[in-house]
Amino acid sequence: MEGIRHEIRTKSDLICLLIGIDGVSHQALLGNISLGGVLVRIDNKDSKELHVGEMCGLMLHDSHNMNLDRHTGKIVRIDSDGVGVSFQNQEFRHLKKKK
Repeated sequence: MEGIRHEIRTKSDLICLLIGIDGVSHQALLGNISLGGVLVRIDNKDSKELHVGEMCGLMLHDSHNMNLDRHTGKIVRIDSDGVGVSFQNQEFRHLKKKK
């Protein structure tokens, strides 16, 4: 059933960068995050440059020690609440190990 979340979500208001497939960075506010994905709030005009189904990057900034956490994901939703990015809904090509 869609809409049921299995991971615990943590609310936040940290500033982050959402990087579109074209390499353009959009300053965003982290709405909430879980192991499976994130919801970020960006300016409405910036969301028009992003598209559902595209891969994107997300850079999280920890203001205490200035570390950047980098994540990749797939945009799964764009609406008035923000941009939903799934970390688990990625298409990876796995290389088989040679024996």
